[in-house]
Amino acid sequence: MISLKILLEFLLLTHIFSFSLANIWTMLQSTHIQSRRLSTHPRNIHDIANARNIDVAIVCKSNKDCPSGKFCDEHYSLCDIYRSIGEACREDSHCKDDTICMYGQCEQPQKEASQGARCHNDSDCENNMCCARRHGEKICQPKLKVGQKCYVPKGGLDYSLNQQCPCADGLVCRHSSRNKPQIRKSGWRYNNFLEHLRCTT
Repeated sequence: MISLKILLEFLLLTHIFSFSLANIWTMLQSTHIQSRRLSTHPRNIHDIANARNIDVAIVCKSNKDCPSGKFCDEHYSLCDIYRSIGEACREDSHCKDDTICMYGQCEQPQKEASQGARCHNDSDCENNMCCARRHGEKICQPKLKVGQKCYVPKGGLDYSLNQQCPCADGLVCRHSSRNKPQIRKSGWRYNNFLEHLRCTT
């Protein structure tokens, strides 16, 4: 009986020790994972700096404070390397050479007044184009041709970010004979009335 009792106590102690060891291992792993998550969190500017080869020691207020090949990221007040075509940017000054920041990445600028070129008003664009926003950027876009949908909303955020040119010169936006909305016997239009607006002569 004594031997059995000792054996049971030994097994119980072994189980408790194994359980404690497993808990300690789990805690260590969790701490390691949490540490990695914190170190790679976007708000950790030092890790962002290291990932982009930013010289953390170089604090700046303008590009004059940075060495050749780098610009001053005024948001973080740190010198950063110039971005190449296709790389993320927030403004033109972040991009290399004569490239510009369009839609959040560095791109080669379009020929002045041509489709896709930046503009301030219609006079900055070629004939039969208008200056309208696309993804928030004001660029030259072609006016609508015959048969194209010409409905635009009264306003709102979506339209402010993505605008549409009017119909080309000599055309008007209205319901053409081919695209008039159909009417039920009850009088209700079952096709969207505005969706049938087209550029027509």
